[in-house]
Parts: sequence; structure tokens; C-alpha cells
Amino acid sequence: MTVSTGFGWSPYKRLLNKIPPLALQSKTLCPFCKAGGGLELVCTHDLQCFEDRDGKNRFTHRVAFCDSCGMVYTDPWFTREGARWLMERAGASYGYCDPEERVDWVLSMAPEVRSVLDLGCGDGSFLGGFPEGFTLSGFETEEKMVLSGRLKFPHIRFVQQDLENLSIFPQADLITIFHFLEHLSSPMEFLRLLRKETRSISRLLVEVPVLDRAVETHGPDICGFFSVPHRSHFSRNTLVRMLSEAGWKVDQKLDLQGNGFRVLASPT
Repeated sequence: MTVSTGFGWSPYKRLLNKIPPLALQSKTLCPFCKAGGGLELVCTHDLQCFEDRDGKNRFTHRVAFCDSCGMVYTDPWFTREGARWLMERAGASYGYCDPEERVDWVLSMAPEVRSVLDLGCGDGSFLGGFPEGFTLSGFETEEKMVLSGRLKFPHIRFVQQDLENLSIFPQADLITIFHFLEHLSSPMEFLRLLRKETRSISRLLVEVPVLDRAVETHGPDICGFFSVPHRSHFSRNTLVRMLSEAGWKVDQKLDLQGNGFRVLASPT
């Protein structure tokens, strides 16, 4: 029986016998404290990702709360191969952020900076906003973004790199991570690696969406805040505490227009 919605479309049927070409998800522990058994906050089964692939690209989106450390996170999380396969069209859905505002903020808050490493740099629009005389490097996973960036900004060093497994690490006065940390499967380990590999005078800029402002940006129903590609759903508190435990001291904090929270940190 077909159920009419009045809008010219009908709900799709669950295709329970459709098997994806690889394992899409696996159970995980809290990305902050590694505790298990988080309390379920939101759960949607049989969720289709971006386009119909004959029922093979459907998964469970479940958000959990860790009552040991207060972290909110997605569990199960995508396997690396599953994420690549599911999210290959996700780049077209990303929003736009103002690179000029970011550059101006860096120049005002950290005027001593003369070299910048942007992790998850996209096409380099942020780095391209710096004036002459800066040494600029951008690391990006997507080959298309790297090729585009090299054409637009030939003075920037672009490196295509799996950011979950950094194998090279150039030194810089400032390392920037804009709306990227929440996508990582192991953000704590990543921040610890940055602290281990960077100079004692390097600074770190992190920007993420925060759960504290979900009602402000999404209204009373905050389910829309829990984005499918986000492994971690930070609050101001959990971000600052994670940075602290990873060896970083927050020097500056800023709430941004929309749902953005930015911090500038120094090594402890």
C-alpha cells in the first residue's frame, strides 16, 4: 500500500536485505574519556545518506551522552572506508565562512605570528587572505580541494594528507583548525599529537559549533544540531577541558555569529 503525503512523494520502504559493499559503522567509546555505554539522546535508524544507492547506503545515526565526562558524541561511528564511501558528496553541502574576518582576528589577537598551518584547509581561502611576508601551509584530505587551491594560491604550500594519520608536520607559529576537530574519530589523540609535534611557542586556534547554542541556532528542537558527519558534539566546557588535558591552555574565547565558538590556545 502506498501512503500519500499530499506533497507528491511517498515514504521509501526499508530495504532490509540490502548489504553495503563494506562495513559502514562500528561501536565506539567516548572520544574524550574512552568510557563506554553512553546514554542515548537521539537515534534514527535506516537513515539514507545524500542519495539513493539501492538501499545500500543507509545507516544508524545515534547520539550519546557520556555520564563519566559530559561529552556528547556519535556512536556507532563510521569506519574510515565507510565514511569515505558515504560522504564522498558531502563537500558540496558545506557552508561558507568569512575568511577575511578570520584573518583579521588572527592578526589582532596574535600579531607576532608570521607562519600559519591550516589543517583541513579546503581550497585555501583562509590562508589566501594573509598579506605578503607570511609562510603559509595548508593540509587537506580532498584531492579536488588541493588542486583547486594550488591554482588559486600558488604562493601557499598545499599538501594532500589523511588528517587522521599525519605523517609529516611542518612547524608554524600558528596552527588553525576551523570546523574540523568535530569530524575526527579521535580528537583527543589528535590534539595531543599537535602538542607533541609543535614548538613550545606555537599557538593553536580551534573553531567548532557548540551544543550550548543549539537552541539559539536551531530552536527548541535541537536534533538538527547533531550533524551526521560530526563525531563530537562539543560544548564550550568540553572543548576547553579537552584542550587542557591534551596540553593546551586557552588564552582567548569568542562566540561567533551563528553557531561558532573560537578559542586561541598556547602550550602548557
